[in-house]
Amino acid sequence: MTRKFKNMVKLITVCATCFLVIMVVVVFAQQIKIKNLARKETALANELAQLQSQKVSLEKGVSERESDAYIEKEARDRLKLIADNEVIYIYE
Repeated sequence: MTRKFKNMVKLITVCATCFLVIMVVVVFAQQIKIKNLARKETALANELAQLQSQKVSLEKGVSERESDAYIEKEARDRLKLIADNEVIYIYE
């Protein structure tokens, strides 16, 4: 083999090795990103489930507060109102 050919083989070997090292680093970096994104997805899915549960609870509370029975109870308890056909007796 000639010296020029040996140098060419060494250069190709070094370039191929550098390329492989770079590719391995890129693959590992991508794997780390994928794991982080999977963790983030899980956390967001948990948060979504919690928020959906909270939404259902709030909607239930709103529907309860819109009922006539709740409005009447609050009017009696907080505002001390009575119905037209009722009489309040005050004892001292």
